[in-house]
Amino acid sequence: MEDYAFFFRLTTLLELLSGQCLRRISQADLRTWTGRIVNIATVVFDGASGQAIDNSEEGRIRFDLSGNFYLFECNRCPHVTFHFLRVHLKHRCGFLMHYPAMPLINFSTPEATAIFAMEKVWIGVPRLPTPLLAHETIKAIKPMTPLLEPMANPPRHDHPDIFSK
Repeated sequence: MEDYAFFFRLTTLLELLSGQCLRRISQADLRTWTGRIVNIATVVFDGASGQAIDNSEEGRIRFDLSGNFYLFECNRCPHVTFHFLRVHLKHRCGFLMHYPAMPLINFSTPEATAIFAMEKVWIGVPRLPTPLLAHETIKAIKPMTPLLEPMANPPRHDHPDIFSK
């Protein structure tokens, strides 16, 4: 496994790089920033399970879904088979969502559905040649990656059916 300087929560990177509170970032900027961050990440983890997300470069923001209203079938819980994501994270992982109304991020493949709360996605940032503190790493990454600048007209993606497996 490669060396990493830091791991950041996706929502933290979005706020640091955009300079705005997460709730104030426009949909176009949110889509663009997230796509660029995921593309330059060395590794992307599911914060709930600690598992690496396999097809992380395929991540897409789902503005039609949020933690409050995304209902999915859970085959891990013995009593309740359908949960809202916010409730599932609270009872299964002990995690209280800070942004339950924010859109979710979709890393689904044709074989499996993989939709995550943005605040449960962790990004591995590549190690820089010299040791830096976390805030210095962000300052160094910002000018090095013109890819991170939001586009005026970001490409639109068609969203797959959320219940396809």
